[in-house]
Order: sequence, then C-alpha cells, then structure tokens
Amino acid sequence: MNFSFAKVLFVAMSATCAMSLTSCDDEDDDNKDGGSVVSDSVLKVANAQFVNNTVIPTYRGLADHAVSLLEAVENMSDNEGVVKACEEWKQARQYWEWSEAFLFGAASNYGIDPHIDTWPFNIEAYSSMTDFETSNPELLGFHGVEYILFRDGKPRDYADLTEKDLTFVASIAEDLAVSAARLEGAWAGVENISEAKQQLLEDAEIEIPDNFGEDMETAGANNRWKTVLAGSIQILEGARTIVDEVAHGKIGTPHNGEDVDYIESPYSYNSIQDFVDNIVSVRNAYYGGLKSEKPQAGSLSVAIANAKNGKLVDDAVVSAIESAISAISNMKKPFVLNYTDASAQTAIGALETLDDALLAAEMFLQNK
Repeated sequence: MNFSFAKVLFVAMSATCAMSLTSCDDEDDDNKDGGSVVSDSVLKVANAQFVNNTVIPTYRGLADHAVSLLEAVENMSDNEGVVKACEEWKQARQYWEWSEAFLFGAASNYGIDPHIDTWPFNIEAYSSMTDFETSNPELLGFHGVEYILFRDGKPRDYADLTEKDLTFVASIAEDLAVSAARLEGAWAGVENISEAKQQLLEDAEIEIPDNFGEDMETAGANNRWKTVLAGSIQILEGARTIVDEVAHGKIGTPHNGEDVDYIESPYSYNSIQDFVDNIVSVRNAYYGGLKSEKPQAGSLSVAIANAKNGKLVDDAVVSAIESAISAISNMKKPFVLNYTDASAQTAIGALETLDDALLAAEMFLQNK
C-alpha cells in the first residue's frame, strides 16, 4: 500500500495545527478523554446517521429484492420469467454490493458474507451433487443463482434449464432471502422487519439476539463499540477494508495473474458494476445516506469537514471516492474478458489513493 498521500496530508495538517485537542476543536469539551478532534456529540450524530440512513435502508432493500428474487425463480416457466429473475438478481446484487463497506457486524459475526458471496462457483461440485444442502459456500448465494440464470452476460433460455437447475436455484434463492432478512433484522431489530421476513426467519429456525444498529448508536463501556469514537473509526475501517479488497482482490488477483479464475460475477458480466457499487457503498457510508451523491447533514463527512483543519481531510476523501468510481467505470468491459487490460491497473491506483485518504481521515479523527 502506498502511504505517501497520507503522510503528505498529515504533514500539511500538522503545519497548521499542533493536533492538540484544544487547538483543533474549540467545542470538544465533551470528548476530552476520547482523543478525537471531533466531539462525541457530533460523532454520535454521525454514527446514528450511518445506521439509520445508510445501513438499515441498504439491508432493507437487499432483503426486499432477495424475497422478490425468490418469488421470481419459483415462478419461472418461460423466457420472460428468467428475464424477470435476472432483473431481480441484479437489484438484490446491487444492494448487497452497496453493503460491503460495512461487512462488520452481522455480515461477519454470523458468517453471512462468505455464505452468500463466495466465488468462483464450483461447477464440478454442482455437476456431481445429488441433494441441495447449504453447507458448501462455493455452491450458494448470489453466484449460485447467477450460474443458473446467466450465460455470457445474458439471461439463459428457459428451455436450457434442467429440473435440477430449477430445484437448485429455488433452494439457494430461499437461503439467500433468509440471510438477507437476517441482516436487516440484526441491524434494525427483528421486530422492525416485515412479517413475511420474520416468517422466513422463523421457518429457518433463526433467532437474532443482537441489535447492531442500537449498539452503534449507544456506544459505551458495556457495548461492542466501547466509545463513540470507536464506532466512527469502525465506519472508516469498514470502508478501507472493501477498498483494499476491490483493488487487490477482486481486480488485482486476476489482473496480476495470481488467479485468473477469481472473477466476481462472470456469468452475468456484472463484475465492473459490482466494483463500482462497492465504492458507492463507501460513499454512502461516508456521506451518511443511500444513493447520496453529496454528503448529508449529520454525516461523518460533514463532521470531519466542519472540524478545525478538517476540510482538507474531507476534500481528499470526497475527491478520491469520485475518482475511484470514475476509474472503475472506465475499465474495459466485460471484466471477465478484459481483466489484463491496462484500465484495471489505473483503477487499482485510484483505489489505493482512496485508501490513503480514508487512512488520513482515520488518523485525523484519532488526533494522530
């Protein structure tokens, strides 16, 4: 990772601010022990904004479309039905990719991320399978459904689908819908999700003992986030995790020849859209919204920008987000046929710059 940007930014900030608590934020009296240049009261608002305006709406959209996808695959009887299922797959897929900046919490604690988003799909295992158990992540989730529904970026002909395909895709689509409902319930509170989703969880015998959204909003000593600042840092670290994965895993692994089969969403030709949506998830998390193209009032972005000497930090993150989205969008499509193209390396560079900017924001918040 190239840390030159973060170092330069840090030096620039240090030149104008000694990075002491009193000199960087005159209104920081309620965070003297927190070690941040932004007060706890401001960060608490940003954390709540993230939970209620980004995380919960994202998971709600994911669960809604996962349920619609299940209905679509169960009702497929002709080409029109396959097209409908493919559309619902893309909708659910987009909401999932929009969630990858916050894979901490339920997605990781419950093992949902690897359960529904492992690739490449294991064609050999599928060819030899005789039952439809849900223990092999190489056969499950988005990419299991994708393999059945798509070929060469297009919906498959219904006539090409076997009875095994139809039974299999309905089974894993149901498993996907259950996982999506579990994510929504774990952040919003299970009592706040629809009755249909609650029934899915009940039928799957899944209980949700946690409320990650409430925990982040009420960070404290007896919480999974021990301080308000820890919750805000988690937002930035979640963003950095997906930025690194897109740069060095999703794009870099095939582009550099490390594993040319490690290509996400190859049958739907959705790879580059996946990558874009992953960085949109970073933008949503940092801007405090969903589908937000500018920072929202109360967001982490605004909290940093309004802190003394914070505008430079925030401007760098905002600029790097937009540059990374642009660089990925300009990659040669489809990725599965063009993963060696130089445009992939350009995107990797833009993502590394974004990671540096997010690291600088994290350092700024921690007064380092």
